[in-house]
Amino acid sequence: MQTNRWSIQDLTRMALLAALLCASAYIAFPIPITLVNVTAQTFVLNLVALLLTKEQAGVTVALWILLGAVGVPVYSGGRGGFSELAGPTGGVIVGTTPVPDVPWCSPSSASPSSTCWAPPGTLSTHRSPSPPPC
Repeated sequence: MQTNRWSIQDLTRMALLAALLCASAYIAFPIPITLVNVTAQTFVLNLVALLLTKEQAGVTVALWILLGAVGVPVYSGGRGGFSELAGPTGGVIVGTTPVPDVPWCSPSSASPSSTCWAPPGTLSTHRSPSPPPC
């Protein structure tokens, strides 16, 4: 007998965060020198990474990209379609896929004697000026 991978609560949390990621595209303002808008999706993407496991966050972000690729207006400014992925903002959209999977600060490395590195603009409880040694 096979058990379910995710519970109903997990699926509900993933669906609500995917919907929040879609709705946050409408909170945007343009940057005059580029073609990319600044949106609330950056904050929501960090929220997705914070509240879900790596696998769940990856599925949630992939669902958002898939919805936009088929034409649902979930990208910045209410745009959607495959042309958005092939255009100037496509790199930003596709580049958001691995963000929840990057272990900037894993719980095992968050001991009181160690520090964790996070790029500017991301959520982190500990910061140091350089990445940890490999």
